[in-house]
Amino acid sequence: MSASFAGAQTVPACEPIWTGSAGQGGVDPLNSIISWVGGKKALRGMIYQRMPKEFGRYIEVFGGGGWVLFGRPPDTSMEIYNDFNVDLANLFLCVKERPFALLKELNFLPLNGRG
Repeated sequence: MSASFAGAQTVPACEPIWTGSAGQGGVDPLNSIISWVGGKKALRGMIYQRMPKEFGRYIEVFGGGGWVLFGRPPDTSMEIYNDFNVDLANLFLCVKERPFALLKELNFLPLNGRG
């Protein structure tokens, strides 16, 4: 079976690399720390089914909330997160590179806006 897209060549269907549930090495998929408009959370199972079994790098060009990236099992391939929204990309950089500084800054925020 193959999938075709308007104006594109026919692409052979791939075996799923990840079903999005525990069992593959006993690792549960991560959820994103943020929801994002147009997020791919509901589509990530279908996206995983269309990904090749093996690849050397994964580039998330429309990163958004990162649902597809964070739902994948950890591996040794190069992973790149990118998004047009610089503040969103910076948030994920801070989570990765400076988590304690981010937590310190978050302590200054009220727990809810109604307080």
